[in-house]
Amino acid sequence: MNNDKIKVAVIGAGSMGQNHIRIYSQLKDVELVGIYDLDVENGEKISQAYQCKFFENIQNIIDEVDAVSVCTPSTTHYEIASYFIKNGIHCLIEKPLATDEQDAKKLISLSNAHNVKILVGHVEQFNPAILQLKNILQNGSFKINNIKASRVGIGGARITDVGVVDDIMIHDLDIILSIVDEVPDTVSAAMVRNKTSQSEDLCVAMMTFPSGIIADITASRITHKRNRILEVDTDKGVFVLDYFTQELELHHHRKDVLEQDPLSELGTSVMDTRVEKILLRRAEPLTTELAHFISVIKEEVQPIVSGDQALKALKVAWIIKENLK
Repeated sequence: MNNDKIKVAVIGAGSMGQNHIRIYSQLKDVELVGIYDLDVENGEKISQAYQCKFFENIQNIIDEVDAVSVCTPSTTHYEIASYFIKNGIHCLIEKPLATDEQDAKKLISLSNAHNVKILVGHVEQFNPAILQLKNILQNGSFKINNIKASRVGIGGARITDVGVVDDIMIHDLDIILSIVDEVPDTVSAAMVRNKTSQSEDLCVAMMTFPSGIIADITASRITHKRNRILEVDTDKGVFVLDYFTQELELHHHRKDVLEQDPLSELGTSVMDTRVEKILLRRAEPLTTELAHFISVIKEEVQPIVSGDQALKALKVAWIIKENLK
């Protein structure tokens, strides 16, 4: 298989599925065999545009492909992915892996039993800024004090079956847990829900870890100003990462300067800093992710986001949602 093209189909041709279709059609070691979507008219139109098959049911796919991307609503992930795994088809499953712990564990167990590779689509793990930040933290002598994540904006109609925790906060939970590599001691959270919503639209969560690290996360799909920022405070400075611009800076701690506040009897401590811009080669994270999936199938690398790692993030997400009840 190492020298052959990997035959792939995409399950679900919504906005995310169409991105998978576009990228697979461009990868040199991939043959985009076809797509499946409940919307037959839309699916046939897209398949014609990419000169691939439109499958009327998923049963017709298994004899023609090596792998699939599951880009369907979250509540269908277990049913669809388990079918392909049982038939020996490698799966990239868009996040979340599943909507409950039992189903997530079953998918992991099935993949092991059938010797099938699974990669969970936490695409931010493939952002060049995150890849560089994790490389610096893993190879340097930085002691992390706290982490702050903000992922806010106006949500569209793309995700309707889950709340903001499973929809977008899960990205930051996954990133933070992969950086800290500990199970949190405590988890607390609060939320806001629109009158028309069935689940949370804004959530603020805090985690503490055995090492003393504190992480706070804000996720919202009802905030007008859009940003995706990660700040990692260390003993040597603060890393500031912008997911949108793929920029990474290190604000070096130099010295404490005590200045007198004229409006108060108390002094004000000011941190004098030097900002270092870390140079990165920009790339589309999803392209990197799908290329990584192909490398995983060819057994060239281990999955960056395995089923077990995705489950760790889901467990924290479920604790957060319990806190919101």
